[in-house]
Amino acid sequence: MKKYQKNEQITVLITDMTKDGEGIGKADGFTIFVKDTVPGDRILAVITKVKKTYGYARLLTILEPSADRVDAPCPVARQCGGCKLQMMRYEKQSDFKRRIVCDALERIGGFRTTLGLYETDSSGKKVIPVDETVSAGPKFRYRNKAVVPVGKDKEDNPVAGFYAGRTHVIIPFKDCLLGPKEYGKIIADILNWMKTEHVSAYDESTGKGLIRHVFMRKSRETEEIQICLIINGRIIPGIDSLRKVLENNDPERKIAGVLYSTNCRRTNVIFGERPKLLWGKEYLTDSLRSDKYGISVRYQISPASFYQVNPWIAERMYEHVLELTQLNGTETVYDLYCGTGTISLFL
Repeated sequence: MKKYQKNEQITVLITDMTKDGEGIGKADGFTIFVKDTVPGDRILAVITKVKKTYGYARLLTILEPSADRVDAPCPVARQCGGCKLQMMRYEKQSDFKRRIVCDALERIGGFRTTLGLYETDSSGKKVIPVDETVSAGPKFRYRNKAVVPVGKDKEDNPVAGFYAGRTHVIIPFKDCLLGPKEYGKIIADILNWMKTEHVSAYDESTGKGLIRHVFMRKSRETEEIQICLIINGRIIPGIDSLRKVLENNDPERKIAGVLYSTNCRRTNVIFGERPKLLWGKEYLTDSLRSDKYGISVRYQISPASFYQVNPWIAERMYEHVLELTQLNGTETVYDLYCGTGTISLFL
């Protein structure tokens, strides 16, 4: 096996993928992990870290693209740590997610699966059938919630976006394709308000600055939006100005309520104290339904409440729970760690 060195360039064929979405290739018996690659890609990469039997590399050039490679629709997909599979054909993404389940069952659980990643004739192993990955709803714009970190750029201007992979470096965005279009405009309005009112952004290195995160959640049913500012303090200056910016810049924008949560700790935990209302309503109203079972349940959701981020797939999941449990109305059901109680109210 050849021993590669840091900063050495290497040509490699990507043949597999880790559960975290990194491509896996081998060169002269040496395993290489390369982000932003797809099985079938033949690439030129540069070694960034070397271990005894494996290493990490950064993609330089795709010499021959995989048949499953597509152009990522998001312009910052490579830098941002939020999406890792946008460059892979959607059907292949579904196969990949199915393999993750099989891998966990086989490597950790000791079972065999029908996908047969680790086929063995050893007796005593139960074969677990793993169904195809279920998809529901749109491929983009399906997330009802976003929590966007706020920080400063090199000129001390406030910026907001998502973290680059394995870092807390903020990658600014104008429009995240996973969430509603309104979110990008709301972030832009808040950043402009911060500049105008001289409201400081939080600095992780010093623990100083006011605005830490912007939380947003949109109701699929009412199309209203809930906003919560997570702050490193107890007073937000320029509240009247903020209200005018959020309500007047887009008259069609439906804001259910704006809240804030105080978090003065040096921590990665986002929410601090229970959110307090600035104006509007303390909760957002949304519904989940099943036409198959004739069910429609409305929920009141606060910012800190757990609620499924993809309502279309949530409805499919809860229908499946009903199919598996085959309830007849005489049972007692415990819904533990239930968030807003979506499953128990459905049942």
